Amino acid sequence: MRRMTRRQAVGTIIRSAGGLVVVRYLPGCATQEGGGTADNGNGTEEPDSTLLSIESIDHVKGDPEAPNIIIEYGDFECSTCGSFFREHEPAVLSELVEPGLAAFIFRHFPQPSIHPTSRGAAIAAECALDFFEYHDLLFNSQNDQDEEDEEDDGSALERDALIGYAEEVGLNATTFENCLESGAKVPRVDRDGDSGTRLGVVETPTFFVNGRMLTGDHTLEDFQTLLVQ
Repeated sequence: MRRMTRRQAVGTIIRSAGGLVVVRYLPGCATQEGGGTADNGNGTEEPDSTLLSIESIDHVKGDPEAPNIIIEYGDFECSTCGSFFREHEPAVLSELVEPGLAAFIFRHFPQPSIHPTSRGAAIAAECALDFFEYHDLLFNSQNDQDEEDEEDDGSALERDALIGYAEEVGLNATTFENCLESGAKVPRVDRDGDSGTRLGVVETPTFFVNGRMLTGDHTLEDFQTLLVQ
């Protein structure tokens, strides 16, 4: 998917079945159309709750015992995921996560059919010692790519670039390359992708806020409407 400018994505108001109003910025990164606030895509009102609890292997920001859980399914090559990370996630973290109101979980949902380097980037992030430090570098690399070329050619997430990011955060390049080549982290990435598929995820970013699905880019206010106090 070619990268678009931030507000070529048109803001759309969508009213959910429960009467909640959210803003859906179109489009997300998808191989098929998604929806704003939605059911899990399988025709049921609630997603499988066993997949929406925090697991020990999840990447979590904030207190896992917080009263609200926000789960993001993301793709490192997805421009909409990058926009959310840079423009809205900081407010979500400062206003909801840091005060202990919510825990924020990132799960992988690479879409190699449209983003050829996304799966390799997800595996690389799992090889990093500090997942979120590397995660941040990957999403910020979209900005670096934009400065060089208006159309993303994916080079910011090619193997050499991934190794360069590892060195940037102080990882041993040989150890990091061995991790990439071993395939040891592939099951971890697949675990996230499989859980997303079971929940009805078809585009990125997709969020689950206390079990309720939001797709596309969203603001702090959109998350706040779904929180329990």
